[in-house]
Amino acid sequence: MLKIERSSDGNVTTLHLIGRLQEEHIPELIREIEKSGSVIQISMAEVDLVDLAGIRFLARCRSEGIPLLNSSQYITEWIDKELL
Repeated sequence: MLKIERSSDGNVTTLHLIGRLQEEHIPELIREIEKSGSVIQISMAEVDLVDLAGIRFLARCRSEGIPLLNSSQYITEWIDKELL
């Protein structure tokens, strides 16, 4: 299960992901990104599990300039490997 909470300071929208990011959650996350405007970041502080599709999606986000905040070390390292 993944919960997505949105916050904004007027300039930057942060999507706070809570729980497990799995392939079936990606379409919902894409919709949230698309309706968030031009400046967005993703907080990963409360993500406890990500599958391969989720890692690949996050790698694409990062390569497109979307910052991934507070990601655990194992998720960051896995994303780095996917980008090689």
